[in-house]
Amino acid sequence: MKNNRIIYTLLFIVGVFVFLRTAWLNDDAFITLRTVDNWVHGYGLTFNPPERVQAYTHPLWMLLMAGMYVIVRDGYFTLILLGLSISIITIVLFFKINDDVLAVSFGWAALMLSKSFVDFSTSGLENPATQLLLLLFITLFLKTEFPARPARIFTLALLAGLSTLNRMDSLLLFLPALLYLLHRQRLARTLGLVAAGFGPFLLWELFSLFYYGFLFPNTYYAKLHAGVSQSLLFNQGILYYFNSISWDPITLLVTFTALAFAFQQKEWKEKQIAFGITFYLFYILYIGGDFMSGRFFSAVFFASVILLVRFFAQVPVQQKYILAGFILFAGILSPRGIVVTFLGTNDKAVLDEYNGISDEREVYFSGTSLMSMNRAFDMPQHMFAQWGRQDLQEGKRVTVEGAAGMVGYYGGPNLHVIDIFALADPLLARLPIDNPFTRIGHFERDLPKGYVETIESGKNQIANPHLAEFYDKMKLITTGNLFLPGRLKTIWEMNTDQYDYLIQKATE
Repeated sequence: MKNNRIIYTLLFIVGVFVFLRTAWLNDDAFITLRTVDNWVHGYGLTFNPPERVQAYTHPLWMLLMAGMYVIVRDGYFTLILLGLSISIITIVLFFKINDDVLAVSFGWAALMLSKSFVDFSTSGLENPATQLLLLLFITLFLKTEFPARPARIFTLALLAGLSTLNRMDSLLLFLPALLYLLHRQRLARTLGLVAAGFGPFLLWELFSLFYYGFLFPNTYYAKLHAGVSQSLLFNQGILYYFNSISWDPITLLVTFTALAFAFQQKEWKEKQIAFGITFYLFYILYIGGDFMSGRFFSAVFFASVILLVRFFAQVPVQQKYILAGFILFAGILSPRGIVVTFLGTNDKAVLDEYNGISDEREVYFSGTSLMSMNRAFDMPQHMFAQWGRQDLQEGKRVTVEGAAGMVGYYGGPNLHVIDIFALADPLLARLPIDNPFTRIGHFERDLPKGYVETIESGKNQIANPHLAEFYDKMKLITTGNLFLPGRLKTIWEMNTDQYDYLIQKATE
């Protein structure tokens, strides 16, 4: 046991060093940070006050960010510390998932060699919280004996519900296990316990519908309702897989190896976790992946590592070394992995021009990383942050941007940022794109004639009468008094697509 503690202490130190060395921030994280800053300063949960728009996909992460922000009072260090602290907690708990120190050490090494896992452990995005909740859920679920006690059922449902609150689509990772739990229990009370566990998520949905006017974040409409054909999205999803194989081969290698082991097992609990991973892998294909290389693979990879450690502990020693050597060899030779990053020999090109997928850490590292800190200037020093600070200094009131996060946060609450990718714009998010997309998830909209003037003046000057009418309906929902007569009726009609004809007529 003493030797195990020494080994885990050394691995912990190396892990913390890796996180510190690679820590960076993504511009999208500052979209949530601006909402938090507005909330803390009395402007509500808004991106462009007083417009109530959920420009973030991760309510739980937003709440955690708000708690950290109240303490730290600095946006940059709030994002850095939040990601680092949760990722470090996750690594500490990871050491406890199995008694086989060799198996756990192998799993730790796979995590540290995965570009997907390391990159999005400190990006400012919600991945660390999803990974921590996955670790707690999988560990507890695999230990559950049936019939399970009510407290165990509620705890599992709560973990799954919190992850869903953190990112709605992560429910797919938990769904097979939850259905299996309901099947094995066969009790009506079990359904009530599961519903109670999802209570925080359900309460948020009620709040979201009343406050924002919608059950889904604005990004849902901006990304999945842009008029892109399903065949084109599926093709882009395949390219997302190929990009991961090319830039970060260990991530999918470990994932598919774990699935192969899981589906050969007689134990159905392990298969439920594997089914969840499989569901999410198909979901990635369905939505076309993402423009950030590896982002959507980090959770499925982490869940796969947990399973693989479990299987690894069961195989003979000789097979352990063969399997470990094969997988770790792929990680060490990864062309954009951690090893080449530390050696400084990685390719500095940040964009795969063939598919529009980028190495986001490389994009932002020089201006947002801990390694780039200097007493001579404020962090971050990325040009987007500098543009925001300049807008604040000049007193600018309206700006049109393709990257709304840092500009919005450092530009202050009086700056209205028109986001051409519509992540934070409720009107633009409902408009289809005219041209085939160049970057998945970032679909640029053409600004309607008179829209900028409308924002600047506060009066509806949109030239197209159908679009102008739609804008008035949306404005009633997002800026009108919460209890304004007719607002709830308009919310119902908007969510039941009764105003879609206005968009159709405006785009004919």
